Amino acid sequence: MRENRLAFERRAIVPHVYRDLSAPDTSSTLLGARLAVPLISPPTMGHGLAHRSAESGTIRGVHAAGGQFVLSTLSNHSIEQVAAASQGPRWFQLYQQQDDGLTRELLQRARAAGVQAA
Repeated sequence: MRENRLAFERRAIVPHVYRDLSAPDTSSTLLGARLAVPLISPPTMGHGLAHRSAESGTIRGVHAAGGQFVLSTLSNHSIEQVAAASQGPRWFQLYQQQDDGLTRELLQRARAAGVQAA
């Protein structure tokens, strides 16, 4: 605990006053993807329960806002459907399947759909 407190005490909060904030830049780069805003929609299933456009609609909205969407293995729309709706980088959360062949197939489909990170 002593080491944690000492490490915390070495950190300083430096106020940035009198800076030009007329055109703030909220962009960042993560895993090679340039994001206009630091927003990542995490992989969740069941988007189709909220709206008929499901993950395809979510990815369009997240990319339009300048963020990043991560497709879940357990999505309502297929990898291919969501990739077709995408206007930005494609990321995919892979759940390792008990059947290695199925896992390999999911990765091949993701790669063919242009997924940059899995």
